[in-house]
Amino acid sequence: MIVDDDASDVRLISRMLRQGGHRVVAALNGRDGLKRALEHQPGAVLMDLRMPGQSGLDVARLMSADPRLCEIPILFLSAADDLKSKLGAFSSGAVDYITKPFSIDELTARLHVHMRKRVHLPDPSHQTPPCAELNDEIRRDTFEKRILERVQNEIHARLAEPLTVVNLARSAGVSVRRLNEIFQISQSMTTFEYVRAERFRRACELLLQSDLSIGSVADQAGFASQAAFTYAFRQRHGITPSEYRLMGGVELDSQIHAD
Repeated sequence: MIVDDDASDVRLISRMLRQGGHRVVAALNGRDGLKRALEHQPGAVLMDLRMPGQSGLDVARLMSADPRLCEIPILFLSAADDLKSKLGAFSSGAVDYITKPFSIDELTARLHVHMRKRVHLPDPSHQTPPCAELNDEIRRDTFEKRILERVQNEIHARLAEPLTVVNLARSAGVSVRRLNEIFQISQSMTTFEYVRAERFRRACELLLQSDLSIGSVADQAGFASQAAFTYAFRQRHGITPSEYRLMGGVELDSQIHAD
């Protein structure tokens, strides 16, 4: 996620990161940056140091104090190259400080390092369960993976159709509650939330990779109507499908378009 009050910098950095395969979310001020961080739980935050209202330092302190956000690495991007600014950034909770102008290769390399550090390795102090329990656990994991793959494949194949969790669970031979548990464990969301996320993913792909009308995109992504799609898309991404296509897929706050 990028938080910067300079819309041109946001567009430039977003375009470079997207070319490297990153999904980018952006905000033009600290208040909206905090809101979007809670909504999207980004893998990392690239943030300007000085912004009107809540500064980058203010946002970093609030994120560091919030248990929902404290593990997200914050990298400051700033033209300020003085020691005081850098020390202030690190004391607020930042993990890195990159001065402008910078190389996109350097930015990407540092970003990858900090995102990899978020991966939590198993605690080696945990005792290995007995063989019988371990075999039961392996069988259970294998069963759940098969169910997950089967349902995911069905969702992807029938995304343009009306889908209900009841029918998906019946097709997989499990209860709705069990199916939701499997998705919650593996995807950190319910089955319904996964279907909805996939509809938006398909819609975004079609908006960027085809010339289909907004209505046709809505149909192929499984939305009931173009109006319902446009409303839901704006609620999720902060911009309309047409604006998303125009911006090349960068999710920016609507304030950018007022510049």
